[in-house]
Amino acid sequence: MSSKFHNQIKKIFLEARELPASQQNEFVKREAKGNHALESEVFSLLENDAEQTILSIDEPEPNHEVIDPLGLEKIKIGTRQSALSEIVFSSKGRVGIAFLIVALILGLFGVLTTQRTKAALAKMRGQETLTILNSNVETLHYWIKNFQTTTELIAADDQIVESIETLLEQPKPSETSNNLDSILSVPLAKTKGFTFIVTDLNGHILYSPISEYNGQRVGDRFGKEIFSVAGGKPQFISPFYPLKKDGQNEYYTEKPMVWMQVPVYNKQGEIIATFGIGRNADTEFTNILRTARMGQSGETYAINKAGWFISESRFEKDMRGNGMMHSDTNISSILNLQARVKNYKTSHDLLPLTALANLVIANADAKGDHESKYLIEPSEDYKGAQVIGAGVWLPEYEFGVITQVDAKEAFAPAKYLYVLIAVVLLLLLSASAYSFYSARQLVDMRGAVNSAIQLGQYELKKLIEEGGMGAVYLAQHRLLKRPTAIKVIRLDKQDQASAKRFEREVHLASQLTHPNTIEIYDYGFTSGDKAYFAMEYLNGRNLAAIVKSSGAMPPGRVVHILRQVCASLFEAHTLGMVHRDIKPQNIMLLNRIGLHDFVKVLDFGLAKPFVETSGIEETRAITGTPVYIAPERLKRPGLAEPSADIYAVGALAYFLLAGNPIFSYSSDLDILYQVLNEMPKPLPETVPQNLARLTFFCLEKSPEERPTSIEELKMFLDNLAIEYPWTSEDAQKAN
Repeated sequence: MSSKFHNQIKKIFLEARELPASQQNEFVKREAKGNHALESEVFSLLENDAEQTILSIDEPEPNHEVIDPLGLEKIKIGTRQSALSEIVFSSKGRVGIAFLIVALILGLFGVLTTQRTKAALAKMRGQETLTILNSNVETLHYWIKNFQTTTELIAADDQIVESIETLLEQPKPSETSNNLDSILSVPLAKTKGFTFIVTDLNGHILYSPISEYNGQRVGDRFGKEIFSVAGGKPQFISPFYPLKKDGQNEYYTEKPMVWMQVPVYNKQGEIIATFGIGRNADTEFTNILRTARMGQSGETYAINKAGWFISESRFEKDMRGNGMMHSDTNISSILNLQARVKNYKTSHDLLPLTALANLVIANADAKGDHESKYLIEPSEDYKGAQVIGAGVWLPEYEFGVITQVDAKEAFAPAKYLYVLIAVVLLLLLSASAYSFYSARQLVDMRGAVNSAIQLGQYELKKLIEEGGMGAVYLAQHRLLKRPTAIKVIRLDKQDQASAKRFEREVHLASQLTHPNTIEIYDYGFTSGDKAYFAMEYLNGRNLAAIVKSSGAMPPGRVVHILRQVCASLFEAHTLGMVHRDIKPQNIMLLNRIGLHDFVKVLDFGLAKPFVETSGIEETRAITGTPVYIAPERLKRPGLAEPSADIYAVGALAYFLLAGNPIFSYSSDLDILYQVLNEMPKPLPETVPQNLARLTFFCLEKSPEERPTSIEELKMFLDNLAIEYPWTSEDAQKAN
């Protein structure tokens, strides 16, 4: 976005937001002069402007609608019910027929919607298995590449090259062989290598710790790979059992191995031999494919062209129990279990491969790109369950990878849809019958409501926003006439757990008195047993809206804001509370008399004590906004420690300095993976190094590596404030 375009947006937006809502559209279109991109940006800012949500709302006009998500009524202030509604609701027969017709229409609509929703859910689940498959395959690629690089580094070691050159001159095992064992013992241990071999370019084994191999020619399992390596191309060999002699079923190892063979170069850059390392396949190789999986029945595994497992099954215990595998627990499923259907009506030898195995193996001989594909039609798998999943053949490694999940688990949400439709139809039919007796009472109830909704001493003027477990209204105290923001718990959330959380939110927030924390005035219940609390009515904008309209902030302003945020959090932490949802939308900037860029920290509704709780909190899973949640809270959602707020302050600092969040993402899986495993990209070069270092200090994955307390973090910021001051004049210019 150019500077000129940005300034146009800012100018029109700031002028438009001062106008009544009814005049904004016409004003923006007139000022944009046909520039649709400019119109779109300004309208987007107006829709998301914080002052149009909880902070600064024009006074309602006479007869303005109060939209009531609590389920009371949608009424007009100062008006009576129309004559038409009186006629309709006084006719019991018409009301009953109307409800019956609606029930029938909704019933038909429900059947059609159910079918379409089920199809959409199936496609979504297929895409999820595809995402998990691709994630595991990418991790597998990285692991194999790392295995190759490690092997190549060892093969390039001068001492090893010299020892191999000596072996080529004296092919029989000698002191050179013992020397090679000694040299390789440490790097093998560090790289989790199990064994190694050295071969000449004709495929003869010059040396192996397994003495019987020395002097032999490599078998069929290694033959073509060795000659490919001799041509300069490293080779990864998928899991196998090394035989003592070709053609015999007697193995040197009890567990399968994966192998990496690379060329050995002399000082002249000529290939003189090949060198390979073997690792146990039932540890790292299998664990790589367990990086991500779906639910309780999901798994990812690898198979060869014959359908044999070359990674361990997640359900080995079940396979042993039903006779599909050897009962000896020391025998892995690798190369001992085939991806064949369990309940096919024929002899075991003729059991067909599973549909997912066929999907993958069918592409083994295909030319060109091998794309990942998914099957959303349930089919039987190797353990007898109906599954859906995705698979891909990896030609460079000569094996395929499959991700699957039981169809029963994948489509479990669909049953709730059927229940919901049945409940809705039952309620509508019941309402239709009841309407014959209650139509007159309904008219009387509606006629009695002819003014604004009252909650205790407060008169609700206008709905500001809905979110979390409540709705926020612009209100006015009946006696003091003070503008107030009222938060009310919604009727459809009114259960015991919700009520307790609501009450805890008020009790915790009411203890906070710091000037940078939003103030709670009052708390109570309505006659209908709905809870509410009254709080400050703020006239300002949140940081998300400011950054969206003005871009990244200068260092001095960022330090000025963060110091106030830390001051608010210091009081909360001192009282034993953690905010748990620090983010740009919950930080407001106000301009008060003599004070500019004054911070208010909002929504201590997710605050909780410094303990890992259960009970009420267990139903909430991970609370907060994903991109601002500390890694440790993703692993232990009930955890509440000050270090989580410190991480969120770091993420907030990054957003203000860069103008964008710490990570960009397209799915929940994507952001969760990045928060757990990756560090954000470096901040722009215009950001001072000491401020950038402090930001990344707060974003460390381990809580122990962050600032020890919010007080320590504020001390760092206080020191930076001396170097990067922010004055009232600076704030006025920025606003």
